[in-house]
Amino acid sequence: MSVINREAMIGAYVDWKRNTCPNDNVIFFKSNCFIDQGLMAMNTPEMDVQKKIWKKLAKDGKITIRFGNSKTKTTEDGLTWHFLVVQPTNEDDCQMDPFGLLIMGEMVSGFVYAFKNKKHRDQVQQYVMKNLPQME
Repeated sequence: MSVINREAMIGAYVDWKRNTCPNDNVIFFKSNCFIDQGLMAMNTPEMDVQKKIWKKLAKDGKITIRFGNSKTKTTEDGLTWHFLVVQPTNEDDCQMDPFGLLIMGEMVSGFVYAFKNKKHRDQVQQYVMKNLPQME
């Protein structure tokens, strides 16, 4: 894996904003795609598929979404994002997300998914974690 510094992450964020499709409403970092593709995006239908995958992983005890890690942040460019953090339950599989740290200003272990819409973020986390114990 390459070294990812603040300038590279800011450049990827600026490129994402410039090249994003109008329906893309979730932004995230994926390490094996960053060098070639920058930050990744999902639209609502893609997130609907992803949340079903997360639901199964959460039921199997492999991931969790802690509601206390879901926050709203305004980035330096004035955009407001509502993010959730998908965290592997095995600490050995957990790493810091450079997008979370360098763009959202939050150092968390796990994977940060930033939504344009708070209601959409809340619906996804409630769907994934419904009837599952909350880890704190």
